[in-house]
Amino acid sequence: MSAILKTVGLYSKGGTDVAPDNPKGFYEWDKGVKINERILKSMNSSWDDVKPFNAKRYKKNTEKFKKELMEAIKEDFSGQAYFVIKDPRISVLLPLYTGILESLHVEPLLLIMERSEEEIYLSLKNRNNFSRRKSMALCKKYKTIIYQNHSGYKHIIVQFDDIVSKPIDTTVTIIHRLDLPFELDDSKTKKILSFIDSELKHHNIQPSPGKEVF
Repeated sequence: MSAILKTVGLYSKGGTDVAPDNPKGFYEWDKGVKINERILKSMNSSWDDVKPFNAKRYKKNTEKFKKELMEAIKEDFSGQAYFVIKDPRISVLLPLYTGILESLHVEPLLLIMERSEEEIYLSLKNRNNFSRRKSMALCKKYKTIIYQNHSGYKHIIVQFDDIVSKPIDTTVTIIHRLDLPFELDDSKTKKILSFIDSELKHHNIQPSPGKEVF
């Protein structure tokens, strides 16, 4: 999704490292990823830790990294009216990020991705050999934190399947819902369509009722 937003016109410092399960690249903010990993490690945690955060420890530990993270954001994105930051770890560090952005007088716009939990499990099993139990616990943890902290911020919930099956319509919806001052022209449309490849979606599960997010 970050690659699409970059094509639309948002500034990105996302790296393009690739992997067998993501040959088009992750487009994650490298500097932020490293800081986020250190934050989680300071809490004896990690991106795949299913244990819930202790509220007091969370506040104490994230506070120690607040200045460093703020300076990193200013260094990489200062002067950019619209920029995109991607790292799945932000899902569990969302209060920290929204607080920092607001202190920098930057309005956080949240794009929340939903995907079938069964597909997430199959992906994590293939990439990390995670059990179903662990994958489902991770889904629950990420989902809980996101939906506890997104209220009050302009946001859009996007279905992963829609990005693959109708990328242009989905992109236009994102632009309108988040009030982004961008439009798709022929050049941008062609770039988005050339980037999206339905074969990159390795697992297809018939969706069940209810919302699932990761």
